[in-house]
Amino acid sequence: LEMEAKGDTKSLIETGEQARKEIEAFEGNLKKAEAGDADAQHKVAIAYHHGTGAPNDEPKAMKWYKEAVAQNHVEATYDLASCYLIGQCTKPDIEEALKLMNKAAKAGYTNAQFELGTFYNEGIGSIKQNKEEAVKWFKEAASKGHVRAKEMIA
Repeated sequence: LEMEAKGDTKSLIETGEQARKEIEAFEGNLKKAEAGDADAQHKVAIAYHHGTGAPNDEPKAMKWYKEAVAQNHVEATYDLASCYLIGQCTKPDIEEALKLMNKAAKAGYTNAQFELGTFYNEGIGSIKQNKEEAVKWFKEAASKGHVRAKEMIA
């Protein structure tokens, strides 16, 4: 029982240390984000979105995702598209999700290329089902090593 208690204490200390590191990282990223650093803006958005190093705050997450997207941060564009797609941090908006996913895919973001292939494969929102277009995007993602995209064209 004593060893179990020591293990629990060690675990708590490690958890506290991890939380301290997340808070410090968030504070540093927030300063950079406020100065206009798109990468930091994306990291701040994620922190607010998931409550890592910062309180979970969906309106602030959306603000920072949009700031990063305005600077053409491709991963933030994909993440914001995902938020609109599933209604996280905002109301679902399929058309906005499609517009952003298309932008990220055309910029070369592999996960967005796979998602766009999925949209064309299934038909979603204003995108009509188009197997040829789906295969085109799956091949693009697969060429960069995306495993699920490879499975879709196998």
